[in-house]
Amino acid sequence: ISNAGHYCPIIIDNFGRLISDESEMCKKNIPLGVLEDVSYKQVTIPINDISMICMYTDGVIEIKNKSKEEFGIQRFESFLLKNYKLKKEDFINELKNELQQFVSKRNFDDDILVVCLSNK
Repeated sequence: ISNAGHYCPIIIDNFGRLISDESEMCKKNIPLGVLEDVSYKQVTIPINDISMICMYTDGVIEIKNKSKEEFGIQRFESFLLKNYKLKKEDFINELKNELQQFVSKRNFDDDILVVCLSNK
């Protein structure tokens, strides 16, 4: 992992537990191309004991409902813990449903990209 402005990936181990130590794993850094001569720290994560690594854009966790409340990382982590064992198509449908129910609309104002690597 080398972080250039995005949030750290959410990682779930083989026991269904979250692995998250953002301070050590990947500190948020300046996006690529904004400044010259910026160095980026790289971290390697062994995947032997990992069930899922989920990378995502801020559009997922910063999406707001009618009360201007953000979906947030905690809700997204809870969603992942509940659904990480689903088949790809079911996972995608559940995520779409979850986000649409939260915001009560079909179109979103920001980009939403979720990339999950699963070790099943």
